Amino acid sequence: MDYLGEIANDADTISKLCDRLGRSGKPLAFCYEAGPCGYGVHRQLTRLGHRCDVVAPSLIPRKPDRVKTNRRDATMLTRLNRAGELPPVLVPDADHEALR
Repeated sequence: MDYLGEIANDADTISKLCDRLGRSGKPLAFCYEAGPCGYGVHRQLTRLGHRCDVVAPSLIPRKPDRVKTNRRDATMLTRLNRAGELPPVLVPDADHEALR
């Protein structure tokens, strides 16, 4: 598990990342916290044939930690997802999301 840094929420950037990571022939699995950006990333990744779980931030087990960094959060999210300890949320299709 290598930390790749922050990645822009941009369709081209995400597609290039998938191409680069998918070269090994292994299936890719992604996970991210639900947030105000919607589910566009989830839809793009599943269209590309990858697994993507969206988890509710309130369901992520956290230990008290005074230092909060994106790197630590991403590493913890990866470990918990691999262990199967993160229940994914239901991702609505684009039409249902637009109704909200």
